[in-house]
Amino acid sequence: MAEVSTPGPSPVGAVVPPELPRSPAPPKSEEAAETDPEAIENDDEAAQADAALARSKQRTTLYVSPALHRRFEKYVRAKRGRTNTSVVLEAVAAKRTETPEIISKAQVSAAAGNDLFPQDPRSVRYLGSGPVQIQIAPTYAQLQVLDRLTTEYGFEARATWIAPVLNAFLPGKKEVIPE
Repeated sequence: MAEVSTPGPSPVGAVVPPELPRSPAPPKSEEAAETDPEAIENDDEAAQADAALARSKQRTTLYVSPALHRRFEKYVRAKRGRTNTSVVLEAVAAKRTETPEIISKAQVSAAAGNDLFPQDPRSVRYLGSGPVQIQIAPTYAQLQVLDRLTTEYGFEARATWIAPVLNAFLPGKKEVIPE
């Protein structure tokens, strides 16, 4: 066997085996990954984290008019077990097919445009909207649905379209566009 010298000091006459090139570890097959306890544990943890996030409550605020707020509170209190969140979700689900029409009919312009200057989109308000807060706490999954609908209807804020939907859904005197 031949002696191979290595860098650095070594005892005289020591035989050091040559370094063999190391090949990278072969990738685990999908089958092996499925049976790998560590991979399964990581998948379970990720699934549990996703499930916990979906169940977690996401507090959010809607802004409605004082009149709509009174109708809302009366409706919530009329039946045991109703919450602000359950009423909002019930209204959105019940009026789902009518929502685009409700929104278009609920638009009230605070400052009209003219033939030279277009209407300022920030001056547009909708029936049912106002300064009074309603706190809701949907789950993360429910909030994702509300956000998807917000985008679908072309709005940036949930309250913009939910207030008119609540106005149309709740019993009592509906707000109407002033003549």
